Amino acid sequence: GLIDAWLPNGSPYSGNPLLGPVPVTLAPGGSQSQYLTRTVPAIAPLGEYLLRVKVGNPPADLLDQDFFHFRVVP
Repeated sequence: GLIDAWLPNGSPYSGNPLLGPVPVTLAPGGSQSQYLTRTVPAIAPLGEYLLRVKVGNPPADLLDQDFFHFRVVP
C-alpha cells in the first residue's frame, strides 16, 4: 500500500509518500485494516487536503484506490 497527500493548491506534498510502499499479502477474499495517525504541522496552509490510498504495486499493478478529504482550519 501507499499513501500520498495533496495540498490545498492541488500540488503534491513534497514529503510523499506519507506511508509506503508497504508490502501487504492477502488471501483470496481477504481484507486488512490499518490505523494511522499523522500530525499536521502548525504551519500547514489552511484549506482542504486530499489523501490518496493505493493498494497494489502502483503504478503498474494498481488494484484499488480511495480518497479522503480533510480540512485544516484556524
